[in-house]
Amino acid sequence: MVVMGARYAYHDAPIWFANIDKLIANVNSKQASKFGKVYLFYSTPACYLKAVHEAMQNLTTKQDDFIPQTSDKDTHATGMYTSRPVIKYLAREVHLYIQIAKQLQVLAQLGNNDKKFEEIMWISGVLQDHSVITGGMRRYVTEYYARKAYLAKEICMQMYRPAFNNLRNSSGKMIYYACHFNVSSCWTLEGDKSFIVVYNPLGWSVTLPIRLPVFRGIYKVYDPKGVEQNHSIISIPDIVASLPDRGEFRTEDELVFIAEKIPPLGYKSYFIDRIHIRTRTKRSVLKRIFQKDSNNTKKYYTRQTNFDKTDDKDMLDDIPEYEYFEDVTEKGHDKVPLAYAPREFYTDDIATKPPMTKNDIANKMRNDLKRTTTSLPPTTTSTLSTSTTENVTKSTTSPTTSQSTTFRTTTEAPTQPLTSTMKFEPYNLSSTTPDIIEYYDEETTPNLEENTTPAFDFENFYRRMENSGYYSVLSSDKFIENEYITINVNQDNKLLNILLSNGVNVTFDIQFCYYISDDPEKLGTTKKRPGAFIFRPMDSQPILVSDIYDVKILKTDIVEEIQIRYAEYAGVSLKLYKGLPTIEADWVVGPIPIADELGKEIFVRYATDLNNDGVFYTDSNGRQTMKRIRDKRPTYTPTIADSTSAVAQNIYPVTSKIYIEDTKKNIRFSVFTDRCQGGTSLLDGNIDLFLHRRIFTDDTGFKAILNETEFFQGLIVRGKHYLYLSKAAYRPNKVFEKKFAKELELGPKVFTSIHISYFNITFDNWNENVNEYTALKTKLPIGVHILTLEKWNDKYLLRLENYLENADVARIGFKKVFLRDLFKDFVITEAKETLLGGNIWLEDYYPMHWKRDRFVKNFNDIYGNASRFEFSNDEEVQVNNKPINLDEGIGLMPQQIRTFVVSYVRR
Repeated sequence: MVVMGARYAYHDAPIWFANIDKLIANVNSKQASKFGKVYLFYSTPACYLKAVHEAMQNLTTKQDDFIPQTSDKDTHATGMYTSRPVIKYLAREVHLYIQIAKQLQVLAQLGNNDKKFEEIMWISGVLQDHSVITGGMRRYVTEYYARKAYLAKEICMQMYRPAFNNLRNSSGKMIYYACHFNVSSCWTLEGDKSFIVVYNPLGWSVTLPIRLPVFRGIYKVYDPKGVEQNHSIISIPDIVASLPDRGEFRTEDELVFIAEKIPPLGYKSYFIDRIHIRTRTKRSVLKRIFQKDSNNTKKYYTRQTNFDKTDDKDMLDDIPEYEYFEDVTEKGHDKVPLAYAPREFYTDDIATKPPMTKNDIANKMRNDLKRTTTSLPPTTTSTLSTSTTENVTKSTTSPTTSQSTTFRTTTEAPTQPLTSTMKFEPYNLSSTTPDIIEYYDEETTPNLEENTTPAFDFENFYRRMENSGYYSVLSSDKFIENEYITINVNQDNKLLNILLSNGVNVTFDIQFCYYISDDPEKLGTTKKRPGAFIFRPMDSQPILVSDIYDVKILKTDIVEEIQIRYAEYAGVSLKLYKGLPTIEADWVVGPIPIADELGKEIFVRYATDLNNDGVFYTDSNGRQTMKRIRDKRPTYTPTIADSTSAVAQNIYPVTSKIYIEDTKKNIRFSVFTDRCQGGTSLLDGNIDLFLHRRIFTDDTGFKAILNETEFFQGLIVRGKHYLYLSKAAYRPNKVFEKKFAKELELGPKVFTSIHISYFNITFDNWNENVNEYTALKTKLPIGVHILTLEKWNDKYLLRLENYLENADVARIGFKKVFLRDLFKDFVITEAKETLLGGNIWLEDYYPMHWKRDRFVKNFNDIYGNASRFEFSNDEEVQVNNKPINLDEGIGLMPQQIRTFVVSYVRR
């Protein structure tokens, strides 16, 4: 077999293939002669595999990987693990959206969506192209695929909306949104009433924290059963509050609660109700003036209200500057929307000594309404007295009586207190308008006592809420904690250590650092330039972003946080949630400064006092765990040209997890990621994860420079790490880590909901819907994951995975699943197994038998420790061609994936 071509070598495919056709024709024409011993043809992977098998050569086994890729002793392609972090996150998010869409297509019995799935599957597939996922592309190509990722998510949302309405038995007009929680923004939560749907695509229940951006106030959160949910309000970090493009309403707080046990392949819905606090110190008085015995009778309104409060947003919609109603017989107590009035409005009402004409009255009303857009200064004290005035209209047979009000208000001036007493009297109307009759009419409310309550003391109220743990309070404590973990800081507010409830004690610190990217042209060297693929620092010593930083410790009943800001472009928040055994590290990086015209590689270093002897572990595409040893390889000895090369060649891809172990202390420290990142352990006890790159050299040959910008500045990236400290030898912790990694990759998704008429959402009509649902009738064994559930013509495609490794379980990790009654809404009547791709029936597959070397039993055990060398048993692959017996169940060995096409009957 001859492999032809090279990277960037194809520019004109017709000419290339025409030349190959000529070569094949000329060589094969020699077969007629006695010298013809070569026959050429276009090969395929299947043809090549068959030819190798027929040669019966002994094949060498390889159980490690080919990472990192190296071009020469100075050049290592380890930068691509981190390049363009936003695209890497979008690729994972699109995959999650597609899996949810496939499931909802089945569970909600949606119509034919084949065209939509064809489009989104293409987008998801192309995002995995090596040039896209590694970041080796120009800016306009990056923007193109970012738009495609957004399109894929929107197409999925089009399927989610009818699916949720079907499952919830709600109105078809109900719309669901995926908010921009990454910038702490959600416009659908800005109203007083809303609800969310938390969907879990995994095969087991998941408990997770929910954070919703809201305005500070008092809220009630109801779970699916209508029971009030414990929650808190916490301030978002300053670095998050300053993010650009957070929307029109920039909230500074988030509502936090723990969503417990979101059911497998199902959802829970939560209702959020904002409670209004009465802040008015006086009733709104409507002054109604109309002309008697007129053909064009109009009713005019003026309004006087208290100063602006955000609590009154729903009552303060924009109104015309001049508003009237044609019907003079309209009920005297009909309500109208209120608007704010300037304080001058009240003094103007007193200055009515000169006689007023009909036009004067109309002009005055227009001017008063125009001034209602001006907000009032805060009122410090208010007193209220009432008097009775008789009101007479031509449209009524008997007089009506209502109360007018007199207010005494004290205001606070910048220099000294100024007190003014204002009494509201009727306009002094002269005989020039003899038919004008004036009266007062108060705006009525169901509870008069509530309307006349004294001024609300917000300062004391918020203080009480903070003391009760409802609002986050800036704490002077030197620690945060929950049931499992305590994180301490010293007197200088620098991180000190982590204490676990089981007695584990580890010193702990977080450092944001960067490397200056190498620039061979500036330094006059002949090394290859770094770029989207290649990483090489100019100096092997990293630089701290800052050793002086701002620290805030916030505490509520639900979550406690340490918010650290290292610089204008780097910060992290450590969060401990009630009842959860992990530490959430919410980081923000960007825009990376470039005033010095030097490229920078930003990374975070989690520093402990553990001794891992240069050994660390990374996941292999989110499945098995690979052992790494600093400056070593399993099959060869790497060449270390200099200290900068030593840094670059020790970086490995971290798809979901990296961890270190101190075998003497029996402690494992793991860090989980929300996207692929470059990771390493260059110093014992430390884990480094690369977050963001901004460099000015190119290694692709077509100017794919990593100088990403947005909103006229460098790109800002926000992400999360999850830290988990545990006993290294305790196997249940290993199972938890495997499970937790799946929950981060394919975990529950939060969707906000709002009715098309916006204000028709009430607790009662929400409570009438199905607010909790699961598609599973029986539980899956621990370690089993429903990898795929999708419509397959008139059948379903079901793919099951045992995500555990042999090293994770004390005994054999074999799992058995009974398919017949696995799902609640349908019964599986028949299952036929296929190969992994679902394109070949297993009964039609005949495995090839190879001559090969033996595999070791556990690669991680023998790598770096030859004394534990042990081979596995050479067992030939056995294919079970017997029909699936649903009553006996199907078995799954560790790391095994099995695929089935199933027939079903709806219950």
